[in-house]
Amino acid sequence: MNDLSTGQRLFWIVAIAVGVLVGFGALISSLESLGRLLHR
Repeated sequence: MNDLSTGQRLFWIVAIAVGVLVGFGALISSLESLGRLLHR
């Protein structure tokens, strides 16, 4: 089950964290632009 090395595990933690941050940033920016469109 747990056959990842320490380096691989660290890589996946960082990759998932970056992916979550990118997705969260895209969500925030889309909500902000949608709010600007609605409040025009």
